[in-house]
Amino acid sequence: ENKRLTESLITDILGEKIKIKTTNKDRYLNIKDPNQKFGVMDLATELEDGTNCNIEIQLKEHDYENERFLYYWANSYSRQLMRGNEYDSLHKTISIIILDHEIKALEGIEKLGMKWQIRDEESGKRILTDQLEIVIIEIPKAIRQYKRNDKNRISQWMMFLNNPNNGECASSVFNI
Repeated sequence: ENKRLTESLITDILGEKIKIKTTNKDRYLNIKDPNQKFGVMDLATELEDGTNCNIEIQLKEHDYENERFLYYWANSYSRQLMRGNEYDSLHKTISIIILDHEIKALEGIEKLGMKWQIRDEESGKRILTDQLEIVIIEIPKAIRQYKRNDKNRISQWMMFLNNPNNGECASSVFNI
C-alpha cells in the first residue's frame, strides 16, 4: 500500500530508478478454465514506462519452484494482450521472487538481484528478447552478504523483510 516504499524496494533491486504508475488490486492469476492452476501474486505493479513488475514472496519451499516462477511470469505477461491487440502492444514483464530459502539451481551463486533472461546457448550474450526478466533473491544469501557488506541495498532490504522490527535494518533501508 505504500507506493514510495515499494518504488524504493524495486529501484534498489533493479538498480535503476523507477516510478509506479498503478498497483493491480486483482492479484489472482488469470484463470479462464476452472481446471487451470490457481495462484495469487503478492504484488503486481505497472511502472510508468509500461513495464509490469511483480513481486512474489515465498516463505515455504515448493517442488518445481523454477517452473512456478515462470508460470507466474507468463500469466502476468499474457494477461496484457486482449483479442484484436497486436503483439507489439506487449510490455516487458519483470518478476521479482524473494525466497526465505536457497534453491538448488542457484547453488554457488552469491550475487543478489541477478537478472535472468532468455539467451543463446552458444555465447550466452545474445538476448532473444528483453520482455522477460526474472530476479530471484534468496534471503539466506542476503544475510551472508549483509554480514560481509552491510551497505548493499538489496541485502539491507532482505534483512528488513526478514525481521522488520530490527531497528538497525530499518535505519539502513529508510536512511534514518
